[in-house]
Amino acid sequence: IKKALSTWVNAMTENDFAAIMTFGSTVRLLQDFTAEKEKLKSTIDTLVLTDKETQLHLGLVRAMELGRRRDTKLPGRRVIIILSDGQDDFAGSITQSEVLNRIKENPVPIYAIGFVKSPMTVEKESSLKILGEFAQTSGGFFFKADHTNLPVIYDRVRKSVLDVWSAELDC
Repeated sequence: IKKALSTWVNAMTENDFAAIMTFGSTVRLLQDFTAEKEKLKSTIDTLVLTDKETQLHLGLVRAMELGRRRDTKLPGRRVIIILSDGQDDFAGSITQSEVLNRIKENPVPIYAIGFVKSPMTVEKESSLKILGEFAQTSGGFFFKADHTNLPVIYDRVRKSVLDVWSAELDC
C-alpha cells in the first residue's frame, strides 16, 4: 500500500495537490492538501494498520467535505481515491443510504479500489458491491484488486482519472 501511494505521489505534477485521510475507529486527516511530495511521502511512511473497526461511511462523508473546499490555491477538479474492503462495521455509524444521499447532493467522484483477503465470502462480495455503488453514484469508478498487485491497480486508477475531462460553465 505504501509503495503504491508513494508511486502515485511521485507521478504528481506541479499542479496536483493531495490530502491523506484514514478511517478506522476514528476518521483522521493526517495530511491536509499539499503539493509537497516529500511531506506526502513522509505521511505515507507513518501509516500502519491499527484499528479493528472501520468507519468507512463517515470517512467518505468527511472526504467529500474536504473535496468540496474552495481554497483559492487548490485546483477546481477533485477526486477521492479510496482503498477499502467496503465494510463499515462501526456501531452507530452513518448509514449507506446517508452516504448515497450526500453523494447525490454534491458529488465528488470516488475512485474506489476494492481489496479483500481470500477467501471471498458472500459478506465480502456484498461489501464490495456497496463500495462500487458509491463509486458509480459519484461519477467515479470501481476497481477490484483481486490478484493484481496494488501499484498496478493504482496506475490504472491514475490513468482513469486523467482520462476524464472536466468543464465548468457559467451562464
